[in-house]
Amino acid sequence: MSHELRSPLARLQAAIGLARQSPQKFEPMIDRIEREAERVDDLVGELLTLSRLEAGINGAPLEPAQATNLTDLIATAAQDAHFEAQASGKTVAFSGEGETVAVVRAEMLHHAFENVLRNAVRYTREGTTVGIQA
Repeated sequence: MSHELRSPLARLQAAIGLARQSPQKFEPMIDRIEREAERVDDLVGELLTLSRLEAGINGAPLEPAQATNLTDLIATAAQDAHFEAQASGKTVAFSGEGETVAVVRAEMLHHAFENVLRNAVRYTREGTTVGIQA
C-alpha cells in the first residue's frame, strides 16, 4: 500500500514544482493537484477498509465490480505515469483504441497497472520512453 500512496504523492510534488517554475501552467497544475489529493483520500479510505477487514469488523465496504473499459483504465494510468516520469527525463507513451470491457474492481486494477508502470519508469534509463500498447 505504501507504493500506491507514493504514486499520487510523487505527482503532487511534481505538479507543485511545475507550478512554481512555470506560472503559466499554474491552473492545469492546480487541477492535477486536486485530482491527486482525491486519489490520496481514496487510498486512505481503502487502507481503513483493509484494516477493518483484517480486524474482522463487519460492514467494511468493498468497491463493487462493474463493467469497465480497460483501454481507458490503462490510458489513465499511462497519463499519470507520464506526468510523473517527466520529472526524471523519461516519457510514457500509450497507444490503443477501441473498447475492451470487463467486470472488475476498477480502482484496484488501476493500482495494479500503476505499480507496473511506475516500476517500468523507475528502471528505464533517462531520456527513454516506456511504451504501452493496448
